[in-house]
Amino acid sequence: MIHKLDLKSENLHGSFSKDYQPILTLDSGDTLQLRTPDIEWGYSSSKNEERVVFESAVKEEDRRHPMIGPIAIRGAKPGMVCVCHIHFSFVLIHPFSF
Repeated sequence: MIHKLDLKSENLHGSFSKDYQPILTLDSGDTLQLRTPDIEWGYSSSKNEERVVFESAVKEEDRRHPMIGPIAIRGAKPGMVCVCHIHFSFVLIHPFSF
């Protein structure tokens, strides 16, 4: 099955916590398509599109790098190995990101 996860503030956080509930649960062999924000929590798919800046869903005092998730894998248990095949493309790098 192919899952698509939208890039929106309610799917993002800037810290790790075992208390965060999964925003999506995958089965082994599923495909996940998603977009991730840049290091400054922004995203634009082209030079002609206005850059959108996102917030963290959990409103941390000291948020770090933007992360999407958590994402659970049905049937996974502590100590099991998760193999992920990552296919990506870079659409746009903003000059102010450097």
